[in-house]
Amino acid sequence: MTKHKVSELEGALLDAAVAKAEGRLEAWWNTNEAYSVEWSDGGPIIERERISFHVYAGDVTAYVRAGFAGGEITGDAGSESGPTHLVAAMRAYVAAKLGEEIDLP
Repeated sequence: MTKHKVSELEGALLDAAVAKAEGRLEAWWNTNEAYSVEWSDGGPIIERERISFHVYAGDVTAYVRAGFAGGEITGDAGSESGPTHLVAAMRAYVAAKLGEEIDLP
């Protein structure tokens, strides 16, 4: 396992981190959901967790707020930035669920 900073994750590593946060890492290796690229994969998480966004000068920041009805986040909420809404949202979701650094194979 290798430790990764969530704020730097992108592509397949970010998607694997989302799958881990969802409790689906083993299944993800076979399905390869593209949470950080495909709205059909990442969008339901954004809706469920009620992730909000702020865009300033081309940078997207996503905010996860703990305690919303229907959402799974119960710990500390937070924010992460990224080049797109999906990348920022998935980074914020992973950080809120698993912390600022995570282990991935």
